[in-house]
Amino acid sequence: MLLALSLSPIITVPKQLRSHIRQSLLRIVVFSSAFGLGYYGVKPQGEMNFGPLDSWLNPAILGGGFCVMAKLLLINLVQTFKGTPQSTAIQKRYLRCILLTLIVMLSLLSCTRPAQRYLLFILPFSYFFILKSLTKQTYIILSLVFSILLNLYLTGNQYVTGQAAQLMVTALQEKALIQETDGDVLLRHVGNAFFKYSLTPKKYRVTSGDSSNILFSVTSDFLLWHKSYALALNP
Repeated sequence: MLLALSLSPIITVPKQLRSHIRQSLLRIVVFSSAFGLGYYGVKPQGEMNFGPLDSWLNPAILGGGFCVMAKLLLINLVQTFKGTPQSTAIQKRYLRCILLTLIVMLSLLSCTRPAQRYLLFILPFSYFFILKSLTKQTYIILSLVFSILLNLYLTGNQYVTGQAAQLMVTALQEKALIQETDGDVLLRHVGNAFFKYSLTPKKYRVTSGDSSNILFSVTSDFLLWHKSYALALNP
């Protein structure tokens, strides 16, 4: 929802090109270098991903994106402490305390588990450092548009995924194949249908990709969204 605010240092580059060419070029070099470092040197692991958007992004691009966002965090922090000279001593102390807490929690979580859901409870506090952007109409509009479009995409994807998963389970039950099938990609959606057969030897596997041994497939379509699953011989 707040991605547009996080991107404020990048969004301001075109405007600065007209008046601060050297500073803008420096930012372009910095962001490009950060992306290149992540593209070639960082490979996301575990749950650090973008869900259904992963089909459009390869691991190298994700690595580059993560490094760019890390650089944005540092820039936003610097801008916050440099851009608020009118703040009182106690206000700056509050900001330092919030920053220290965030750094400690991010370090602990990053070193113990590769799961983004554990970051949810501290993310709202990080936006104290870009609150000044909340007064700018450009960022408010961008945030709303981005949030609406992203949620529409995710909702449509969830709908067709759920429909396709249920269609596959129904087909397997009708053909009496579910007890011999490894749910694989369906387990996160309709895993309860396969649980009681977890100890049964598996002859088949549900896949969402191409396979040369497909027995049949099911498809769910809704407007621009499309999802299909296939039953294949278990390798």
